[in-house]
Amino acid sequence: MKRTENKNLKALRSKKKKKKTGRLTMGLVIVVLIVVLSYQMVSLYNRRNAYLDTEAEKQEELLKAKKESEELLVYEEYTKTPEFIESTAKKKLGMLKENEIVFREKQD
Repeated sequence: MKRTENKNLKALRSKKKKKKTGRLTMGLVIVVLIVVLSYQMVSLYNRRNAYLDTEAEKQEELLKAKKESEELLVYEEYTKTPEFIESTAKKKLGMLKENEIVFREKQD
């Protein structure tokens, strides 16, 4: 009789040990998962912030490019005017209009 009781006690103790080990293992797995997921979340958050900063920079560059494009369009229209042609002819080619007199100072 004592032998069967001893066997039963040993079996119960073994089951309790297995339960305790299983719970400990599950707890450890859960902790590891929480740590890994937290790290991934922080990593994604940092990457998102970097992308938002890059997006802001690109938006600023786009606005500058649009402004420059508009300025170039205005300048293109100006280059088609008679005032621009006359100004360029005077500055670069030294041309004058009929009956126009140019006064220059003497340089010492």
